[in-house]
Amino acid sequence: MNSVKFELSSDYGCLALLDISNYSGFVSENWELDQLKAHICNENAKGHIVAWGCTACNWNIEVHFSEPTIEGNRAYRSFIETEGELLLTTYDSITMAAQFSETVLPEPHEKDQVVKIGKGIYEVTVVQNFPTELINTEELWELTGSHYIVFINKALENKNTKGELPWFAA
Repeated sequence: MNSVKFELSSDYGCLALLDISNYSGFVSENWELDQLKAHICNENAKGHIVAWGCTACNWNIEVHFSEPTIEGNRAYRSFIETEGELLLTTYDSITMAAQFSETVLPEPHEKDQVVKIGKGIYEVTVVQNFPTELINTEELWELTGSHYIVFINKALENKNTKGELPWFAA
């Protein structure tokens, strides 16, 4: 398997690739946005999630198991440590897990969004493949092709020194 394609509907917030075994989703029954963002950043620093901000859209996402081959309009690089199963998910599921301790990711409707990969540490590069000025426009919804291309490549160590949540606009 060299690549896989997904279409995810997201209302707002972020998209994420997370390790099913290690990501700790629960924050608080009454979490606030700053708490959730801090939680995601902490989990990113541990190598449990790679998340990036997005607006509402039906996102076409390609996941490639290789080094990056394109630059796109902007890119973000991070690291993830996995036990072998990664979930490509949305803000909706992340917030459900953040609010309800009994919510387990992947949620039932996300079973087809699980990517099986060997246990280890991976460099993840998220490439935005559309002009940033199209954010919050109808034109973004009408684009064909992939909005984001995610490259996953074996790494020797987790080089996350601080947690990040790029491109997130509250």
